[in-house]
Amino acid sequence: MGESCAKENWFKKWFNTSYYHMLYHQRDNTEAQLFITNLVKELNPPKGSHFLDLACGRGRHSLFLNQQGFEVTGMDLSEESINFAQQFTTDKLHFYSGDMRESYGENRFDFIINLFTSFGYFENNDDNRKVCRQIAKALKPGAKVLIDFLNVSQLEQGLVPQDEFLIEDCHFAIERKIVEGKVLKTIKVKQKEKEEVFYECVQLLYEDDFKNLLEECGLHYEQSFGDYTFEPYSAQKSKRLIILASK
Repeated sequence: MGESCAKENWFKKWFNTSYYHMLYHQRDNTEAQLFITNLVKELNPPKGSHFLDLACGRGRHSLFLNQQGFEVTGMDLSEESINFAQQFTTDKLHFYSGDMRESYGENRFDFIINLFTSFGYFENNDDNRKVCRQIAKALKPGAKVLIDFLNVSQLEQGLVPQDEFLIEDCHFAIERKIVEGKVLKTIKVKQKEKEEVFYECVQLLYEDDFKNLLEECGLHYEQSFGDYTFEPYSAQKSKRLIILASK
């Protein structure tokens, strides 16, 4: 499975399917709105600040940020997601498709956000460095980046190896395992007579890994939060690892 995960660029295939959005339907507008409300309260960005929502998906968080008075650019690799998000476009809210390893501007943004474990998809750390360098390049001096990642310590303690369930008329069978510093998820979908297999493959990055990576790319670690209410991070207890750093 690791071979398939690496070679077929799993994210390009998986994120462009309706099954992906079906599987993660619980990530709804209510959750996105609550998270953005808490984020704005915690970061207190000046009105008119320009945000980049990096790996924005269908643009839920971008939309709510824009409604709070901020200029927002949403970028995602999935053309299907960007096509959906473009219905929300205004003069202060734009979406485009792109690869987070490639340039998205220089000294352009006041804040960059990367949410819902949209980091660590690549085969090696060189690609992670490319992403961090592009983030550093795109931020204005003194600007901030917030990365929302899974809490690896919690994942290792509570990994569910197998799961099966129905969503609408689709049967999902999911297998999870940790191999060579990555969590590998095989997603088998059966809908009527049609069967397909997809993968997720995410590097297991701890808080210190992020600190080292960010510092190496010219970004300065500030603090970590453990959930979407921005409580302090605890490796043993927190659901998430949310990193805040600045240029």
